[in-house]
Amino acid sequence: MKTGKVWYVGAGPGNPELFTLRGQELLKQADVVIHDTAIDPEFFYECPATTRLIDTRINNFASPEELNSVVGQIVLEARNGASVVRLKSGDPLFFSRALDEIAEIRAAGIPLEIIPGIAAPMAASAYAGVPLTNTRGFASVAFVAPTDLLGTSQDLEALARLAGSAEMLCVMLVVNQLRPVVQRLLQLEGFPDKDSLLVHRAASPQQRIIESPLNELVSLFESSPMPEPTLLLVGDLIGWRDKLNWFESLPLIGKRLLLCRPRHQSHDTVRAIRRRGASAELLPLIEIAPITNDSALTDCLSHVNDYDWVIFTSANGVEYFRQATAASGRDARIFGRAKVAVIGPGTAKPLEKWGIRPDLIAEEHVAEGLAREILAAGPAKSALLVRALEARDTLPNSLKRAGLEVNIVAAYATRKLADQQREQLKSQLQSGSIDAVLLTSSSMAEALIAALAPDSVATLSKVCVASIGPITTATLARLGVAANLTATTYTVEGLLDAIESYYQA
Repeated sequence: MKTGKVWYVGAGPGNPELFTLRGQELLKQADVVIHDTAIDPEFFYECPATTRLIDTRINNFASPEELNSVVGQIVLEARNGASVVRLKSGDPLFFSRALDEIAEIRAAGIPLEIIPGIAAPMAASAYAGVPLTNTRGFASVAFVAPTDLLGTSQDLEALARLAGSAEMLCVMLVVNQLRPVVQRLLQLEGFPDKDSLLVHRAASPQQRIIESPLNELVSLFESSPMPEPTLLLVGDLIGWRDKLNWFESLPLIGKRLLLCRPRHQSHDTVRAIRRRGASAELLPLIEIAPITNDSALTDCLSHVNDYDWVIFTSANGVEYFRQATAASGRDARIFGRAKVAVIGPGTAKPLEKWGIRPDLIAEEHVAEGLAREILAAGPAKSALLVRALEARDTLPNSLKRAGLEVNIVAAYATRKLADQQREQLKSQLQSGSIDAVLLTSSSMAEALIAALAPDSVATLSKVCVASIGPITTATLARLGVAANLTATTYTVEGLLDAIESYYQA
């Protein structure tokens, strides 16, 4: 059997948008991904379904035996012919315990590559607004391990020389090392009054910062403790933060938004939320599944060309229709003369990936608006409507009243939350850990209220209920829940704009 290969890939500070393109390529083709515990699940959204994900369960205090077991597993997988990605937080070679791993794998004769990632100090510099070097071109920065700061008196002399020559000192540490490290630095001349910065989860929506003179840092930390990992910055350049701190001015910084869409549809939305400074808590209310009897969908494929319009009301409908088309041995030419209409740009996107540009994208992204625009587009006699098994009949009824013959085909079905997920949802909302719930359809609103019954009204009164449009808001009202806000542009971006305005007001 041909030996496989190992790639040591730096995941960066934890924000998937700061991951390298090469790292993304490798995850898309990996047989096995062996990753650090702290890696965000979003990194794995585009891995093949056959990829095995293995959490090392290793932290900064792992024993040599635990590290050796990881090396043994990597070598075994590679010798069995697998393509193995070892995904490390930060950079694989920067203050990393992976150095010995890499050396042992190389010694075992396993082909290996190293893909760098953004190290924590670089991320903290950009996202905290603190430069590590100045504009004069001769400044220096010192990266120091906490063990170097906790040595003998002779080490203190060497530390004084190092710290005295560097404008910025960066220490990557765990929480229980903070007090002794700061006490050591306070022994250095001029350090008690130096500016210091403690950063937790740099470059993520959970980023937290404590800024103070070094001699006050420990007491401030103990009054508002942070979990690990943590980075300590000490130096005069922290004064630049007033001018460069852009991240904490993002409109939704620190907010936690509950996103109830299916996981496979949430990738772009999670990123849109993160770019505004908020974090997305993902708990799908509805699970998308194939329908048990798809004979109607299969039968319609042989005469799609006979319709004047083919209508899609969701990205899921497009995807399941595409899969059925491919399974029947056909391709995008199946549409023939038929025009294609979609309810909004989110539904148009998967069609465009298939090479189909819709003839009509509804300006008002609701069934009523789509029906009006189809009827206004010119004479038509027939339409094929591809949708979920459970859906409102507003659209087909409007078209039928105008004289069109409408064939409704279910492309997929939806399933509600399991009991365990319902309890998790209730707990999050009742505890106050969620600021807002994003509802992007009437079916999602119905599923949310059903999941929270019989306490849905009381539970949702504790959070901001954000509706994507008037139809969803009307559904909420019918079920006894008042939306705190309704987007005027019926897209995810429009909904996030409305949430921004809500919190600004």
